[in-house]
Amino acid sequence: MPQQCSDLLGEGYTGVWPACTYNHDPEEIDLTRLPEHPSGEDWSMYFDAYDPTKQEMAERDAVTDISQLQDIWSLQSGQLGEAWELQKGQIGENWGLKRGELGWGAGLGLKEARRTGIGAKRKSGMAFSGTAEEMQRLAESNVMGNYERGLKAGKTAYEQALESGQMGYDQALATGELGLTQGITDIYQQLGQDIYGYVEDWEDYQRDTRNMLYGSGLDWNNEEEEQQPTLTCDQQGMQTCPDGTCAPYDGSCAGQGQDPDACPTLGQIRCPDGTCVWGDDSPNPCENHGGSGSNCEPPAGGCAGDEYWNPNTCTCEWIP
Repeated sequence: MPQQCSDLLGEGYTGVWPACTYNHDPEEIDLTRLPEHPSGEDWSMYFDAYDPTKQEMAERDAVTDISQLQDIWSLQSGQLGEAWELQKGQIGENWGLKRGELGWGAGLGLKEARRTGIGAKRKSGMAFSGTAEEMQRLAESNVMGNYERGLKAGKTAYEQALESGQMGYDQALATGELGLTQGITDIYQQLGQDIYGYVEDWEDYQRDTRNMLYGSGLDWNNEEEEQQPTLTCDQQGMQTCPDGTCAPYDGSCAGQGQDPDACPTLGQIRCPDGTCVWGDDSPNPCENHGGSGSNCEPPAGGCAGDEYWNPNTCTCEWIP
């Protein structure tokens, strides 16, 4: 009676043994909790469809492995059958020889019994002596009794040899069939584990992607993002440059709307690289802005006609 694969292998297997298949359909990831995409796109674009390539390769490999097992067992079972046929032939041949020996021995015994009876009658001079005839019949009976007992014992040994050989052959077949069944079962179970793992890995990756989107910082409640307060330059401990941007008080607004020649009007000194810095108590406030030692350089082209260069303050000052 055909056996169902599910009865032998368990849940997920279909078909009739040994033509089984394993099914574990991927579970679609629930995206209903995700809000509308900010740009109106479909969230599914972030999720890869299940790729059955590995599964199909595993299924093909399983079919190949099972076919190889079946071919090997077919060869082995054929060899077992041939060996048993040869053994049966040898057992039958041995029994035939034994019967021949028994028959030949019985023939010799009967001839000897007759020869002995004839000799006894001649010696007694009685042609049909009852005593001689009885002796001959007794001898013949003994010969035939030994022959029949030999036949019976030989036949019993022959039948026992056949029965023992048949039992060994049947056991070898059963062991081989069991090994084949177990081998096919192992292949199918490994196939099921592989396919289940492929699907689970895919589902885990999809869930990780979904969880990444959940934790990406987007407002999943579709509420407007809270506006963070903007601090003024002064609140940040910085100076406000002409273009409205902020710069450190010990730095320059160069490139941020500041005219380098306006350093004195800001109460700052102009360094050789054009940076305006505060003239603090540092021996060389322009040290990191093109200054060398305690010296600083006048602006390119020198000071204006009614100004002179003060190396102490690194600025052009009015001529008194």
